[in-house]
Amino acid sequence: KDIAQLRQWRDQWYPGAPPAENMQLPGMSSMNMDKSHMQSMSGHALDMMFIDMMIPHHEGGIAMGQDALAKAEHPEIKEFAQKMVEKQEKETAQMKQWKRDWSK
Repeated sequence: KDIAQLRQWRDQWYPGAPPAENMQLPGMSSMNMDKSHMQSMSGHALDMMFIDMMIPHHEGGIAMGQDALAKAEHPEIKEFAQKMVEKQEKETAQMKQWKRDWSK
């Protein structure tokens, strides 16, 4: 749903613009490599790898959201970014707690 909304705004506001992708953002560069390793994992090892991948991915999303809050032109983007930051901060805290609990 979120991706569809962002694509709709992008097409509406910036038709014909090339796609923006930055694999240098926190949590992005290792995502594709690590996903291939997950195919052979299960149980606790898979859970921990998933958490280890998603925490930096969410932290990168939080940084992007904060940047959008500070610099976005459209109020829709600022509202979207605020909600995204709040949601991903909550999810990141939950994943860090799970990691602590599961590492005992």
